Amino acid sequence: MGQCHSGTAPHTPAVVESGYNYARGAYITTILSQWFGRMGYRAVAKHNRHYDLLMVPLAVDAGLGELGRQGYLIADKFGPRIQLFAVQTDMPLVPDLPVDLGAEKFYERCFKCAESCPSRSIPRERRKTVERGLLRWKLNDDSYFDYFGIDPASLSINKITCAGEPGAGIPSTKKRIEEAWEAKVFDHAGATEIGAWSFECADQPHGMHVNEGLFLVEIEDLETGKIIEEPGYRGKMIITALDRQAQPCVRFDSKDIIEWDPDPCSCGRTFRLIKGGVVGRSDDITKVKGVLLAPSAIEEVVRDIEGLGDEFEVVVDKMGDMDRIALKVELLPGTENRQEEIEGQLVNQLRNKTNLRYNLSFHEYESLPRYEVKAKWFKDLRKTH
Repeated sequence: MGQCHSGTAPHTPAVVESGYNYARGAYITTILSQWFGRMGYRAVAKHNRHYDLLMVPLAVDAGLGELGRQGYLIADKFGPRIQLFAVQTDMPLVPDLPVDLGAEKFYERCFKCAESCPSRSIPRERRKTVERGLLRWKLNDDSYFDYFGIDPASLSINKITCAGEPGAGIPSTKKRIEEAWEAKVFDHAGATEIGAWSFECADQPHGMHVNEGLFLVEIEDLETGKIIEEPGYRGKMIITALDRQAQPCVRFDSKDIIEWDPDPCSCGRTFRLIKGGVVGRSDDITKVKGVLLAPSAIEEVVRDIEGLGDEFEVVVDKMGDMDRIALKVELLPGTENRQEEIEGQLVNQLRNKTNLRYNLSFHEYESLPRYEVKAKWFKDLRKTH
């Protein structure tokens, strides 16, 4: 795309330039696919009117450039000012290899695109993370929708599967997602080393089934190391993948904290249930004032109270030999006159759920940090745990 036109985005010249190049790409890929077909090979043009491929990952694998922080392909000469098209074919071709243009190292010290993004949707993280099966920087969908006035409920999405954090296993967080998208939210857990070992069925029993056809799951006591067979006791999951051959996975310490559900699922499956899903990780659980604390318990309380925003921050430190724990929360606009009422609810529910007293502070909406990847809202500043 021409720089003189693309530089005017989001105004008319950039839109016209984009449309022109989409038309050119469709024309070129259609001609190429017909040419391959005349030579006896199967070929399908993939362009803006007809494609089911993820163009950017394929372009990275083909050596056309590197992945940018904003999700675009960064090409050698043109940067992100390109549009991608493809022809899918069974013609025997010699593949190119991915290239290193230095983009990833550059992104470790440059955050200009994130700082310039008007919706604050581009993350500042230095490194990529796995998101939707791809190694990439996670864009903030929520801030994008807010900035452009898009209502997620209008997108006609009926089902959402959540993984990677215990969000869908926390009832209050799950409820907020379902209300925002007007969709059913299902929990799911897996890992690169293990595979997808659990799922939430359509009956949604406030927990997940272990896929016992392919996995053997044991629960180990955090302190004694003994195997827990009885429901109602939490421990860390030790798992064996029965279908792995190239990379056997035998009694793998997943560090996921789970407990057996005493009741069978109404769906009729005999696969055992994990009550409440994965409630945390053994390397996240810490002792504060002599009490074992799972950060997910704080999240459940905060997101269950009407009038509080989704974002919050917990800081644990020491004064002398005494542990201190502080909780920062945001008040939603229009709820400032209810702060005393909300604070009372917060104090009571935190005490019941975690058995701890917190130093609470209330902040304006959108004043706390927004974390784009694995939640970093729990900060333990003590030198020893």
